[in-house]
Amino acid sequence: MKDSKKLADIAKMVFAAHTAAKVFYFTSDGQAFSEKSDAVNHGRSLEDKEVTEVTRAMAVSGNISFASSEQKSVNEDQGKAKNEFQATGTRSESTLGAQGTADPERDQLVKRHEELSGKKPVANIGMDKLRERVAELEKAATEPEPAPVNNEENQKSE
Repeated sequence: MKDSKKLADIAKMVFAAHTAAKVFYFTSDGQAFSEKSDAVNHGRSLEDKEVTEVTRAMAVSGNISFASSEQKSVNEDQGKAKNEFQATGTRSESTLGAQGTADPERDQLVKRHEELSGKKPVANIGMDKLRERVAELEKAATEPEPAPVNNEENQKSE
């Protein structure tokens, strides 16, 4: 991928979704891999076989350059993939809000849900359902509680 701004944007989303990761390897089509061998193997199927190593610090700063130290060429002699883990910037974009950084509206709704109910919503809740649930909780919080029924008074009047 030759567009460093586009790569920086994708890298930010991928690192936001995978908070424990320290490095990802990006192929020229914008896919991110946690293992270099996976990126290299995927790169073999692309016209541009370039693999770029991006650290969390590079993604946070947005300073991703294609200097030779960060640019990795495909080596046909490298080993096979170690795992099947793979994250793509475009596919993970919809789940990043649940991780707490990419979608401010989602973050605000999750926080409000937690304030009103005392617990976080399930991580895979959709935005429409989350909005609906927060509205229900806010409505319940603003409605006055019904007065308690005094059973002694009811028994005397009968």
